[in-house]
Amino acid sequence: EVLGRRAGVGKEAFHAILKSHEKEYLLGHCTTKDFWKKVCQNTDISYDKFVREISAYEINDNVLELLRSLRKRYELVLITDNYDALFHAMAHDRKLRGLFDYSFYSHQLHMVKMYDEEKIFRHVLKTIKANAEDCVFIDDKKINLAHARKLGIHTILFKDIRQLRKELASYSVR
Repeated sequence: EVLGRRAGVGKEAFHAILKSHEKEYLLGHCTTKDFWKKVCQNTDISYDKFVREISAYEINDNVLELLRSLRKRYELVLITDNYDALFHAMAHDRKLRGLFDYSFYSHQLHMVKMYDEEKIFRHVLKTIKANAEDCVFIDDKKINLAHARKLGIHTILFKDIRQLRKELASYSVR
């Protein structure tokens, strides 16, 4: 929204521009500066402002608390389609430090949950040496769940903390 307003095209139009160039960046095939040039040419959005906005995120404290409690009994794995700029912000976030046993970032793997179908999930299962049916994958995008489900991974579409706790309990995750 901030960048769309700054570019003078509005949130939806700027989002469309961003999405049209996003895949190569998520896959790690272009730098943050190259992505900025593609998305922000012909605007007055500075590189620093762009990086600040695309690397901004909020951590849901209730989810963080749940993850910390699950960490005592389960291995936690992060699979994220994120920009390199956001990766750097997350990697230095003290709240996330030590929370995950494994972390998989799309730009490092050159695979994206949304685009590479089961490929990224096969890679993760092989790396962590886990059977699909022993895993629960949680995501806030329905499209990402379908690919995991095809492999036999249990899936949960995240809506809110209450629903997440309830669905985890249905898989006997406490």
